[in-house]
Amino acid sequence: MHAAQGIKAIISAIQNSPIEPNMPIPPILLVATPLITKPKGQIAPKFAGGAEKCKGLANEYQTVSKEMHCAFFDAASVITSSKVDGIHLDHEQHEVLARHWQNK
Repeated sequence: MHAAQGIKAIISAIQNSPIEPNMPIPPILLVATPLITKPKGQIAPKFAGGAEKCKGLANEYQTVSKEMHCAFFDAASVITSSKVDGIHLDHEQHEVLARHWQNK
């Protein structure tokens, strides 16, 4: 919930920022990242408990996207977090995500 409130503030700042006259507010796509799995490697202590904390993030982001009238995409529908560290996206996952959006 806290992450969703933070992203809501960022979206609000974008939507309310002063822009040139007659320029439309840019469209915003809010992307929920895949869930953290079991953190591994040197960064694991930094992300301890992260797998539990990030549950429900996509739902919270989707709610924010509706409230803020922006598009939403749950990246977990096409990719997973890294097999190497359990947190980030591996090269292959970036490619899968790019191919997904190219086909839209």
